[in-house]
Amino acid sequence: MTGELDPAELGKVCAEVVVEVPPTAVVPTQPAIAAAECTPADAGKTVWETVSAPAAVEGLTFSDVTVDDAHVATVTATPEKGFAIDESKLGEGWKLNADGTATWTKQLLSKDCADAVTPPKEPTTPTNPENPAKPATPKDPDLAVTGGAEQMGLAAGAGVLLLAGVASVVAARRLRARKA
Repeated sequence: MTGELDPAELGKVCAEVVVEVPPTAVVPTQPAIAAAECTPADAGKTVWETVSAPAAVEGLTFSDVTVDDAHVATVTATPEKGFAIDESKLGEGWKLNADGTATWTKQLLSKDCADAVTPPKEPTTPTNPENPAKPATPKDPDLAVTGGAEQMGLAAGAGVLLLAGVASVVAARRLRARKA
């Protein structure tokens, strides 16, 4: 034996081996839904939620978002070669199709913008810094009113507590002195 293979024996030694690698499971992410918001330009109109394509996922490509006349938004996720959509982990609105793609649908919600939207007013600053604007007094007497407390009342209360403390110390010392 020389260590070399005889070409006649080569067919016996080599065999074709086919190994099938299972596809990697992927799950499409949820599209982003923005609430319908009225702007001053939308006064008297109806506005609808808007949908943005899902975030990128390795192994998936997403179609553009389409919206039909009935205001139903649709997105399709298509797995790339070597990937398969995991049906057991699909989020709300997703459905696995027979061809291995998944389709997301949502009936969009509307908002009626009957009145014009008034933008919020900017806070005002007093025009005279030496005479600043005073806070408004609440119209409901049951609401708490904030502000400075009567300082003399606080001082009197603190004084009473201090005297009571001193009287307690003096009384305790006298009682101990009698027992001794």
